[in-house]
Amino acid sequence: RCGRGGGQRPAHSHGGRDSAPQSVYHAAAAVLDKVFRKEGLPKQLCHRSSFQGKKQLLALVTQTLRFLPVIEQLLDNSKLLDVERKVPRSLAAAVVHDVAVAGCGVQCGGLPRKLEQKHKARLAAELAKLKARAQVRHAVELLPEASRVQERIPRWARVNTLKGDVESAVDRIQEAGYTLIEAADQAALLQLEPKSFARDPHLPDVLAFAPGTDLHDFPLYKDSTLILQDKASCMPAHAVAPPQGAQTRHPTMSPAVVPFGATCVDACAAPGNKTSHLAALMGNSGTIHAFDTDPHRLALLRRLTAKAGASSILPRHGSFLDALPTDRDLAGVTHLLVDPSCSGSGMMAAPWFAHSSACVAAAVASKQAAAPTADSAAAGDAVGSGKSDGKTKWDKRKRKRGED
Repeated sequence: RCGRGGGQRPAHSHGGRDSAPQSVYHAAAAVLDKVFRKEGLPKQLCHRSSFQGKKQLLALVTQTLRFLPVIEQLLDNSKLLDVERKVPRSLAAAVVHDVAVAGCGVQCGGLPRKLEQKHKARLAAELAKLKARAQVRHAVELLPEASRVQERIPRWARVNTLKGDVESAVDRIQEAGYTLIEAADQAALLQLEPKSFARDPHLPDVLAFAPGTDLHDFPLYKDSTLILQDKASCMPAHAVAPPQGAQTRHPTMSPAVVPFGATCVDACAAPGNKTSHLAALMGNSGTIHAFDTDPHRLALLRRLTAKAGASSILPRHGSFLDALPTDRDLAGVTHLLVDPSCSGSGMMAAPWFAHSSACVAAAVASKQAAAPTADSAAAGDAVGSGKSDGKTKWDKRKRKRGED
């Protein structure tokens, strides 16, 4: 298995020679650079990439970020970048993941293949040293415990009650050969075995499956009765708890004509899972104004919510921060859902988030130490505004050569 040195072909391989304008490794390097400059989140950036194999790209980016502490040690200890001075650190990291950490090998030609052929033995030797010092057998065991716990985190799915009720969905899953386990608490969900599932003890419309369960070919997924949605992403709609069966007031109608009911705003809506969850809790009654600033993600929201059977959603292109309470359509809003990151950053399976924050913090600390007066204020402004000039070790080598 990739990540444990099993040598299987990785999910992100695309085969053939590197004849395209960029390989998956070059595309991953571009995404990694943007992640560490805090220009976006991995999934969003992969979706926006011009690389055609989005799933392959996301798999490589995700695993490279996950194993980044190990990869950085291998890059530093092997002196690979001292030899390959023109190779960006981010590209080297993506290649090292497949060559050394996953043990799957590079699946294209060009520069990634040359790097593999030249440095594979050295990288393998350095990885063996790291394992020997830590007295472990697999690369994943070199990660902190907080990162390794994700291997036991369930595969979450929400029952879309616009398509069917929870009991019927549970029955159909059991008919497909899955065993229903009674889970009294969250800890019990970490013990799920393959082909087993459980009801979440906190959210009534959420189910937990064993880690690694692939539901993409499952009939309930194909007809949108099951929506693959992390538990953290399912909590906001339940917290808002909009009423079901309420009717909305049209701006041109008087309250006496149509009873006033729930009018919701999803302030950061795309790609729409939480929006369709609101619609399900409301039974497709009322109105949900779904704001998003990205037209491409808003188009995705339209497709996904339509597929989910959510008919009460009004997509709105623009920032919620620019919306006015005096707008006739918004004057009667009764419920508001705001998930600013809309990113799953609350998920336990996102160790890259803390790591990227640490990189930015280290860069700022270094800048302050170098110039504790004027530069300190500038660095503080960058952190306070949530912006970064991207001056991490990822592009430090490029700046040194003056290639920026």
